[in-house]
Amino acid sequence: AYENHIHSGLPDPRSLVRKSRRHLASIEKYINARKGSLMWSAKQKMKSSQLKQAIELARKAKKVDPYDYNISYFLNHAEKELNNRMKGLYMDSVIEERFGNLEASRSKWEEILRSDVENGVYYQKSKRKLRQYGF
Repeated sequence: AYENHIHSGLPDPRSLVRKSRRHLASIEKYINARKGSLMWSAKQKMKSSQLKQAIELARKAKKVDPYDYNISYFLNHAEKELNNRMKGLYMDSVIEERFGNLEASRSKWEEILRSDVENGVYYQKSKRKLRQYGF
């Protein structure tokens, strides 16, 4: 609304355009500060291999500024890395399951539930496997 008011080209006898510019600048400053804080935290979590938390923080930052391609790139990279880790862990659990070692499989499925995001593919598969065996 502020941008529409600024670019309307209508007469401005009470200098409201200047006020709109100030409000718009303060909103942009808030968005950049919030986004920067969330992304800094997400990058720190990524460095310490806490991918689930990094993804959650990056998703919050994406809600603050959905048009920032750097957030999308970071989020895509983190999700791929987490997916690759969960794939390896899930494949190990399936091998354990085929050899009849259900306790080892169960522990790996529970680890996937702790480490993967809730809408992740391997999260859902692990949840199904645990339900299948009644754990």
